[in-house]
Amino acid sequence: MRETAAVRSDGSVRRVDSEDVHVRNYDARETHRLGVRAVGGGRTVERTYRVGPGATESERDALPPGEYDVEVELDGLRRWTGHCRVDEGPEHTVLIEVGNGLVSITEGVPR
Repeated sequence: MRETAAVRSDGSVRRVDSEDVHVRNYDARETHRLGVRAVGGGRTVERTYRVGPGATESERDALPPGEYDVEVELDGLRRWTGHCRVDEGPEHTVLIEVGNGLVSITEGVPR
């Protein structure tokens, strides 16, 4: 698991534990299957997530730090693409959100 330190405004240090991929399902009644493919730095990583209604899934150490083209397939029917950077901070996490039949791929998990 990757960890990094963050310095607060008062000078104290806190540990930040970062995810590589974070998936959220905003649908209240539907479970979704998401096929995720990340390509970058000469490597391809593929994962499948089954995310229940209102649930989240996350994964650490799935992707080494770098830039990735991310493709998400929703329930085997439609595909979306995005570009994300992954490193030790939560602002550089692949965030995949699904709801109302749509997928959003962005970089960073809100704190």
